[in-house]
Amino acid sequence: MHFKSFVTFSLFLLTGATLSLSAQARPLKETLFSQGMPTAETVDLWNKTPGTRNYRIAAGDPTTTDLEALLKLQNADRLEIGVLRYPFPSESAAWKKLASRGAQINIIEGILPSPEGLKFLDSLGFKKILFVITGPQEPSFAAALETLHAEVALTYAGRAYPKYLDKDSWTAIPARVPLNIATDFWPGYTQMDLLNILSMPQTIRVRDMFPPDDTFPYLLNIKKLQWVTLDTDFDPWDQGAVWKKFGAMKVRWNRRGIVPSEDVLRAFAESAPSELRSLVIDTENELSSEERARLERLPIPVEWLHGTY
Repeated sequence: MHFKSFVTFSLFLLTGATLSLSAQARPLKETLFSQGMPTAETVDLWNKTPGTRNYRIAAGDPTTTDLEALLKLQNADRLEIGVLRYPFPSESAAWKKLASRGAQINIIEGILPSPEGLKFLDSLGFKKILFVITGPQEPSFAAALETLHAEVALTYAGRAYPKYLDKDSWTAIPARVPLNIATDFWPGYTQMDLLNILSMPQTIRVRDMFPPDDTFPYLLNIKKLQWVTLDTDFDPWDQGAVWKKFGAMKVRWNRRGIVPSEDVLRAFAESAPSELRSLVIDTENELSSEERARLERLPIPVEWLHGTY
């Protein structure tokens, strides 16, 4: 996967640092993902669609006109807007209006702004901000995250884990700022050892790889690991036995493509108490009535993530 695509994927299919896992079974939750800013006509169409849903917008480099079109969106339970750069002062009015409506901004700049830049961002009034970084940051910039009034989270989309060489950068991150690591391999001893000296809550998302058996002793001993997300377009090779190896760790499975069989879904849902498991079905296909019923019978939270109508 191209690196930029990997970063975008890590952000928009993952907001793990800002979402919580719940033990309460619930009806299927719908999240609509838009690649690019919607037009005013698209927003009008969304408003006419029955029910409410979450919206994730991969906005790229939106104009003020683009942002103002989103202000007409009426049926969003949650609205996340992902941008490739930090907002400009000329866009302040539009961003402030979106922030006042509860929108979350996800910034894929790759680096943190200076303390002065953070002060401007804070002035926009967002309650939630997600920064995507692609490497270790200037320690003083990381420490300045403490000054934000917003609920802040970091996603490290560098296809790696924090390294001892850059320890000062990672230890500077405030303890209140969750760190999500989006990568394509599971931690070993070295990764576990460094993560255990960091003070913030941590989550890990791994793409297209179930953990080998020799990974679990390290994975299960990361002290501040809140949950893991497995992102695959295939089912476990061992009829679901791998899920039980996670034990009491919280696990989210992002299953791309088709809806798995009843047996596969049940093996996942029943591998631990319901508060420890959640499922995302990431498919462009419309769910059949049988698939929807299959998912809604599960005793765990289930989200249907799909593209625009």
